[in-house]
Amino acid sequence: MLADEQDEFITYYKILCWGYQERFGLTRDVMRIEISLRLTKYTNELGGILKGHLMG
Repeated sequence: MLADEQDEFITYYKILCWGYQERFGLTRDVMRIEISLRLTKYTNELGGILKGHLMG
């Protein structure tokens, strides 16, 4: 996957696989939501691990 171009609200990527080429775009809002969801998930998982270690 290669960054292709970017305008104000959309980042376009180029995917090259087995001789095929495709282009798709992601909006900033979609990326922001995905980052937020993943950070929340990782923070919760880490909190659970730390809590388990502290509780014995």
